[in-house]
Amino acid sequence: MMNPDLIRLNDYLTGFSIDNDGTPLKAIMTTAQADATSKLSFLSGVQVLAARPDERRTYNGDSYSRSLNTAFFVVAKGLAQSGDYEMENEQYRLLARLAAAIVDRVMSDSTSGVCNLLSGLAVASVDIAPESSIFGGWCGYSVEISFE
Repeated sequence: MMNPDLIRLNDYLTGFSIDNDGTPLKAIMTTAQADATSKLSFLSGVQVLAARPDERRTYNGDSYSRSLNTAFFVVAKGLAQSGDYEMENEQYRLLARLAAAIVDRVMSDSTSGVCNLLSGLAVASVDIAPESSIFGGWCGYSVEISFE
């Protein structure tokens, strides 16, 4: 039987968007690197991707713990290849701000009691890391989020 929390988290990610200076950035749902590369192949500018969530269960004797995990990617094409380090630093600064906005939004949605799709899920961990040359030459930040 499919976990209803997994379905609700998938629905949340499907409708996820953040504001980029007045322009909404809707997350592009993806399942794997090749899928993301294909979806980004004809796009430009700043993009947000959301990985479909997975569930992990750990059994310990008579009990088990579970976590739901997903990742966001905030990326722009070809930053590291431009050779303009000031522009690269400015673009990474913008992408870091957007990565932080994703975390703030998810944290708020999971604790406010207003977002039914995240009801009962608590953020257990967040990891933000810079990325270079992923998905066929895109750079930016990954945001890995685990829920309990």
